[in-house]
Amino acid sequence: MSESQGDDVRFEVLGPLRAWRARTSLALGSGRRRTLLAVLLLHANRPVSRDRLIDELWGRRVPAYAVNLLQKHMSSLRAGLEPGRRGRRPSGALTWTEAGYVLRVPSGGLDLEVFEREVRRAREAHAAGDLRGASHAFHAALRLWRGPVCDGLGSPFLDMMRDQLAERRIGAIEECMEVDMALGDQADLVAELRWLVANHPLRERLHGLLMLALYRSGRQAEALAAFRDARRRLMEELGVEPTALLQNLHQRILAADPGLMPPSSAADASPSLSGLPAAGSPARPGPAPDDSPEQGPPPHGTAAHGTAAHGTAAHGTAAHGTAAHGRRAGSRAPHRRPTPAQLPRGVPQFVGRKAELERLDALLADDRNPGGPVVLTGMAGVGKTTLAIHWAHQVQSHFPDGQLYVDLRGFDPSGTPMEPTDAIQAFLDAFAIKPDQLPAGVHARAALFRSLLAGRRMLIVLDNARDAEQVRPLLPGAPGCLVVVTSRDQLTGLVAVEGAHAFVVDLLPKQDARLLLTRRSGAPRGHTTDPAPATDGASNGAGNRPTGEAAAVDEIVAYCGRLPLALSIAVARAVTSPRLPFTALAAELRGARARLDPFDGGEQATNVRAVFSWSYRRLSPPAARLFRLLGLHPGPDFAPAAAASLAGLPPQEARPLVAELSRTNMLCERVPGRFAFHGLLRAYACELSHAQDTREERRTTLHRLLDHYLHSAHLAGRILRPGRSADAGLRPALPLVTPETPAGRQEARTWFTAEHLVLLAAARRAAEEGFPLHARQLTWFLAVFLDHRGGWRVQVAPASR
Repeated sequence: MSESQGDDVRFEVLGPLRAWRARTSLALGSGRRRTLLAVLLLHANRPVSRDRLIDELWGRRVPAYAVNLLQKHMSSLRAGLEPGRRGRRPSGALTWTEAGYVLRVPSGGLDLEVFEREVRRAREAHAAGDLRGASHAFHAALRLWRGPVCDGLGSPFLDMMRDQLAERRIGAIEECMEVDMALGDQADLVAELRWLVANHPLRERLHGLLMLALYRSGRQAEALAAFRDARRRLMEELGVEPTALLQNLHQRILAADPGLMPPSSAADASPSLSGLPAAGSPARPGPAPDDSPEQGPPPHGTAAHGTAAHGTAAHGTAAHGTAAHGRRAGSRAPHRRPTPAQLPRGVPQFVGRKAELERLDALLADDRNPGGPVVLTGMAGVGKTTLAIHWAHQVQSHFPDGQLYVDLRGFDPSGTPMEPTDAIQAFLDAFAIKPDQLPAGVHARAALFRSLLAGRRMLIVLDNARDAEQVRPLLPGAPGCLVVVTSRDQLTGLVAVEGAHAFVVDLLPKQDARLLLTRRSGAPRGHTTDPAPATDGASNGAGNRPTGEAAAVDEIVAYCGRLPLALSIAVARAVTSPRLPFTALAAELRGARARLDPFDGGEQATNVRAVFSWSYRRLSPPAARLFRLLGLHPGPDFAPAAAASLAGLPPQEARPLVAELSRTNMLCERVPGRFAFHGLLRAYACELSHAQDTREERRTTLHRLLDHYLHSAHLAGRILRPGRSADAGLRPALPLVTPETPAGRQEARTWFTAEHLVLLAAARRAAEEGFPLHARQLTWFLAVFLDHRGGWRVQVAPASR
C-alpha cells in the first residue's frame, strides 16, 4: 500500500472492528484474523514481537504450530488490508522489523487515537479556562464510541484492555459533565446522573456531581437524599464512609452555602468536585488503545450539552464488577423505572414450529452467544410474527426487567413505515420518562434508550421491520437484552454488521398444516378432526389414498400452499360455518373464479392479496416489473439467465433484480442459483401482469422465454448429441434474448439436468398458448437429453389445446 493509499485507510475499534479505504469497507475475514488486527491496532505504529502477539492472542491456550498460524493470519491480513498489492511487493501497512510486526496507521486513521487527542485537547482547554472549547472537545471524543471496543472479539489482551480503558472513558464522561455543569446545564444532567450513579455506585465523583446538580436545580432535599444513598451504598459494598470531600459537600448543601451556586464567571469549574476520587481510574491515561463499554457509543450529532450527550457514553460503561454493583444498586434506587410488559396476546392453539422453537431455545441457552439480535425472515403470511410472539411468551421469565414490543410497519397498508424516532419515543414512554427529561434528536434519544437498558435483562420484539437501518437505532448497546426482529426482508446488513442470528421461517410441514386446519376449526367434520398422514387414509380402490374428509383436508392444504395465513383464512371460513364439511370447503376453493378469491378474511390483515401487495409496493420499479412477468414462467423453477431473457434485460441487470426479489422473500432460492414462486405468489404475479401489462407485452414476454429455453436447449443438445441436434427449422431468437451456452459436455449435462422439468412445462405452455413450433422443438431437444441419459421417466408430448 502506498502512502497515498494508506492516508485513505482508517480503522474503528470503538465498537465493532471496522476498516475503511475512502468510502469502501474492507473485508477483514475470520474472527481470529480480526482479533489479530484488533491487537495490532492497540499497538498501532509500535513493533510487537512474535512471542508477545502469540501470548496476547491465545494466552495460556497456545495452539500447536502457533507460529505458523500467526504467519498465515498475517498473510491473510495483509491481503485484506491491501487488496491491490501484487506478488511479493513489500507491504506498506503491515511490516516485519527486527523488533517485530508493525501496523502502520496514518495520523487520524484510528478512532481511538482521535478520542485520546480530543480528550487531551479538552483538558488543555479546561485548564486554560475555555469551558466552551473543553465541552466541545469532550463531546467530540465521546461521540466516537459505537459500542464495546472491538465488539464480539476476545483474547486475553483485549479483555484486559477493556477493563483498563473502561475507567478512562468513564473518567472522560465525568470531566465532561463537570464542565457542562459549570456552563449551567445542571438541570439537564440530573436524570442522566441518576442512571450513571446506579451503574457506577462506587464512583464518589458521580455522586458529588448528582448532589451538586440537584442543589443547583433548587432541589436541596433530593441532594441530601442522594448523599444518604451514596453513604449507604459505600457502607454496604465496602464498609467505608464517604471521603472527606464528599462529606464536606454534604455539609455545604445542608448549610445552603451560596458558594455552591453556579459561578458568575465561566472560568470557575467547580474545583470542589474535581478532587473527588474516581473509583480507581488512573491519574493519567496512558497510550494504550480503547475502552470497552458495555453500552453503545454516544451518537451525538452536535456538541450540545445535555443528558443525551453523556447518557450513552456513560450508562453501561461500567467495568466488570462495577457493572454488577450497578445492577444490585439499581434494584434499591429510589426512582425505580416501571417494568414494561408489552407483548401482544399469543395465538391460542399454536400449532407446529417445533424445529424453529428448538433452535431459538438453543440460542437462548448458549452461553457463548454474544447477544446479537435474532432475525425471523420469510415470505408474507408465513407466520413470522405469530412465531416470534409465541416464543417471546414462552421465554419471558428469562427477562425479569420486562418486554417491549413495537410494530415498525415496514410492510403495512398505510405505506408509511414507523420512523425510529417514533419507536424510541414509544419505548421511552414505557419507562415513564417525563417530557422535560427527553433530549432532542433521534441520536440523543437512542442514547438515552440504550442507557435505560444498560444492566437490565429485557426482551425486545421489533415486528415487521422494513430494513436494517430502521432497526439499528433500536438495538441495545449492552449485553443482557435480547432483540427479536421479524421482517419480509432478509436484513443481511444486520447479519453482516450486527452479528444477527438469521432464522428463515418456512412453510408449515404438511402434517402441521393439516393439524392447524383441523384443530382450530373446532367441531368435528365427518370422521376427521386431526387427520393422519395422507398415506394412512382409507382406500378408495385406486391405491392407498385418503377418502372423504381426510382427502378434502389434504386438498385444502395443497390449495393453501401450506401458507399459515391462507390456512387461517380457511379455518375462519370453517369456524363460521360449523356445518360446512371439509369436502364442501375444498370444492369452494376448487371452484373459485381466481385462485386468490377465497383468501379474503374481510380485512386487510387477513386478505392474501392485500398482504402480498404490501411487499410488492416495497419493490423497486424494475423488480416489480420482473415479478409480474415471472408469473408467466411455467415453473417449477428458473435460473437468473432465464429471467433476463423473459424481461428482455442483459443478465448483469437481471441478477440484482432477482436478488432483490429473493431478499424480500417474493421468491425463494430452492437450491443455489435456482429460484421459485410460492403458488399463491405466482397467482398474485399473474393477476398483476394481467392488470398492468398489455396482452401484447405478455405474449412477447412468453415468446422471449420460450426462445431462451429453445435456443439454450439447442446449444446444449448439439454438444451432447451432435448427430441428432440439427438446426433445421430453428428460427432466430427474438431481440433481447440471451441463451445460455454450455462450455462442454459436463456443463451441457448439468444444464439439462437442472432444466428438463422446466423444458417439459415450457413445451406444454407453448402448445397451450399457440406456439406449436416451440412445443415440437422443445420436445425434440428434451428427447435428445433423455435418450443420452438413457432414461424416459416423463411424458414429453405437450398437451393439445
